[in-house]
Amino acid sequence: MIRKRSVTLLITVVFVFMLQGSSMAAEIDGGEGGTPFNITDSEGRFAFENVTGDSHVVWVDGRTLPERHRFDDMLRVTVSASSNASARSGKMILEASLSDSKITGRLYADLNDNTIFDDGDEPLAGVSIFDPPEIRFLIISWPTEAGQLIQPVKNIMQKHPEITIKVRNTDQARMNLTETEQLIEWADIVYISNVQTTNGPSGPVPDLLMSMKSQGKLNGKVIAAYPNPYHCFPVTRLTNINNTRFVDANGTELTDSQLQAIFDSVSRAVPPKTPLMVLRELQQQYPAMASYLKFQEYKTSDTASPENREQGLMYLLALAFPGRGYNFTEPVIVPKYALYRNGRLYYNFTDYEQFLTPGRPTVGITSWMALTWERGDLLMLDRLISEMESRGINVIATIAQGNPVDGTPVINAMRSYFFDSQNRTRIQGLITLQSFKIGGATAAIAERMIMDNNILVFRSLVVSDSEETWYISDSGMDFTSITSQIVLPEFQGQILTMVTASTRKTIDTVTGLEVECYQPIDERVETFADRVYSWLRLRFLSNADKKVALIYYNYPPGKQNLAGASYLDGPSSILEILGLLQENNYTVRGAPSCVDDLLTEMMARGLNIANWAPGELERLANSTILWDVERYMEWYSRLPELARREIEEGPFGYIEALFRYSTENPKLLETLDRWQSSLITTIDDMQISNGSEAKNQVNRAYNALKNIYSGLNQWDVFYSAKSAFLALRVPGLCGWGAPPGNIMTVERNGKRYLVIPGMFYGNVFVGPQPQRGWEGDVDKLYHSQIVPPHHQYLAFYAYLQTEFGADAMIHLGRHGTY
Repeated sequence: MIRKRSVTLLITVVFVFMLQGSSMAAEIDGGEGGTPFNITDSEGRFAFENVTGDSHVVWVDGRTLPERHRFDDMLRVTVSASSNASARSGKMILEASLSDSKITGRLYADLNDNTIFDDGDEPLAGVSIFDPPEIRFLIISWPTEAGQLIQPVKNIMQKHPEITIKVRNTDQARMNLTETEQLIEWADIVYISNVQTTNGPSGPVPDLLMSMKSQGKLNGKVIAAYPNPYHCFPVTRLTNINNTRFVDANGTELTDSQLQAIFDSVSRAVPPKTPLMVLRELQQQYPAMASYLKFQEYKTSDTASPENREQGLMYLLALAFPGRGYNFTEPVIVPKYALYRNGRLYYNFTDYEQFLTPGRPTVGITSWMALTWERGDLLMLDRLISEMESRGINVIATIAQGNPVDGTPVINAMRSYFFDSQNRTRIQGLITLQSFKIGGATAAIAERMIMDNNILVFRSLVVSDSEETWYISDSGMDFTSITSQIVLPEFQGQILTMVTASTRKTIDTVTGLEVECYQPIDERVETFADRVYSWLRLRFLSNADKKVALIYYNYPPGKQNLAGASYLDGPSSILEILGLLQENNYTVRGAPSCVDDLLTEMMARGLNIANWAPGELERLANSTILWDVERYMEWYSRLPELARREIEEGPFGYIEALFRYSTENPKLLETLDRWQSSLITTIDDMQISNGSEAKNQVNRAYNALKNIYSGLNQWDVFYSAKSAFLALRVPGLCGWGAPPGNIMTVERNGKRYLVIPGMFYGNVFVGPQPQRGWEGDVDKLYHSQIVPPHHQYLAFYAYLQTEFGADAMIHLGRHGTY
């Protein structure tokens, strides 16, 4: 029952969306099984006698309004002791007050529009008015489950206006303990799940709960607490819903290890038993915990769905407030996997075929139901489908139960939907949105299915940071994410591991929950889709039409260092590859027949030339590829501003662009620290004559940017330091200037060109990887991570992609800069 307590003045006016007409009967549960209701008299008045001093929610049942006054909103007011309140929707006004254990009020149409009942207004008689005492429900759960509860919670509050539910995930609860304590004190019923610990059973939220217990602040509250997988049993033992006792059938108290074993037996159910079957056996074995364990039936892998989660919360409310007439249904077993399209699930492939066009390449998509369908987070899935289809690719998208260990539902979805009745594959590629390996503990089965059918697997990554934080960070992903999202998937043969989405966090205005959802990063998703398309295109392209670039090592630049990476015989390898390509029907024409002839062509057309040898560059330009600077500029203009600023002004341009993008993100300071450290180290490594002055300007800029982050306007100091640093004219460290720069550029008939060294042998390009250094001084910056590539370096790869149209690039040795 609700705890009686003194209530301070509380007046709340809320408009809640309702359906009108006969459909309301299915949406509104009020008036049944003990919920007080009254009928307005001829003056539109109503009264409730002998009410408690707690807050009450008074609301109008729109089904009983006269036809001319029906409206789409529910009219609701909350009143407490010695208070009055009113609410309006269109012409309709509901007034109510609570005094001396009696609620009185009136419902009328304010035809005079003066918010006062007077002559000319119409009292509404025969309308049902409900007066259930307010119930305050607090949910604290781990982020995934909390997100899954948002829609069920909103459904309950729509059907039961007297129930107010606040939801906080465990991170929110931990980060704002003051608010958490206030919410617990506010609540009549508290559901706690998976509260994380930091030291055995201890942790900020568990410690708060135990402190509140010792102070008597939990007295009178209904609590249902469920442990995280490993600790937190002191919090679990706070449970008192329906007189739950953690004892065995003989009444002997269970130890923490015994409780752990109970929950482990559910999460680790051994087939053919399912978690649902185990839970029902446990209820027989531990009758004092039966109702407590039954709630878990609503969220097992057999029953995980928004509908079952809603009924699970109604089950808790029915246990906590048995006199209120709250109804619930038994959990319904739901399929563990399905096909997805346009906000709907499909279980029959025949029904799904309407979305597929015969003759097109096809990709499958795998995703976990807990992170998509169950929490209503479908934007990323919809975007991937849209991008693939816009490129002429069919999509068979699946959603399945699963986690890093249990991959059986994902495997079953693949078998059911990616293969036909003769076990022939329907897909040529597979995009996975899930971390770790496909198939979990049964990954070997997935790998066999993939290998036997020659299916390409592409990994679409989601970072846990916001897009802004990801953009600002120079580390990209944390170590743990790299392991689960890149390393383990690549062990399975997944390719194209590429960030396509960030995690957007917003506060739900109804429940207060910080909701996490996947937010596509437009440029990344589009690039990912382009690359998937390119991979699939190769499946249908004849070898004769495929284009290949063979890129050899030319470090340091010059004749004496041709294709000799780490003592490899590059020229012989190139000839061997050309021969193999020709044997496999690739278009190879005019290739040298021996190493000496190849070296002769390399020296004539395939060298990197430093600026100190202009004569050599002119000679090379007469016999190799010249790319129109205007074409390069078109490509260059499409690069992000951050990249262009870094290329033109070096590290100073990069850090300035970041701070112009944002000065509030905490990640910015980490990036700034690494920027300063890396730049100082590079200056020392270069041993430039004015190194002390360079480092002085770096430190001036660093301190100015820290002050800018703190809110001070020190841009003038930064720009002074930047100007002084760029005046040192250190190649690379001061950027490469406006495009096209001065490395390997020539002029012909008044027109500027970038020199792209290399040779064409039919559909095969052979050329040197661009030099990384500047003006021939390559040793100092070849492996620098803070100096950007110069324009000709970018132009080389841009030319191969946009002009030559390479389908594949093969590096025969390369320096660590690509």
